[in-house]
Amino acid sequence: MLGGGAGHIADMMARLKNNRSMLKNKRFFKNRKTAEDIDFSKHKEQKPYYGKATKQQLQKIRDELNDDQRQALGKKIMILFLSVIITIIIILLIVVYLEDVLKFIRNF
Repeated sequence: MLGGGAGHIADMMARLKNNRSMLKNKRFFKNRKTAEDIDFSKHKEQKPYYGKATKQQLQKIRDELNDDQRQALGKKIMILFLSVIITIIIILLIVVYLEDVLKFIRNF
């Protein structure tokens, strides 16, 4: 009787055999391109083009960014305010509930 792991060892040996057979058979790699097959001379180095902007366009972009930042700040403040109010309400509910439980225990 074989010890533990005999099935795992047989599986490992079968996988190694299959992997070796795939490496020997070149048909698996027939359609793959290697670095020698690719012609890199076609690809010219392209630099990004940055157009010139007028002062009015830059000011418009700044104004839009400032408006977006103000709106985002307003949303964050509103979320903070609502979360504080909800937290206070939950704490008050817990305190009231615990007082009722303590009264019940004292009367029992």
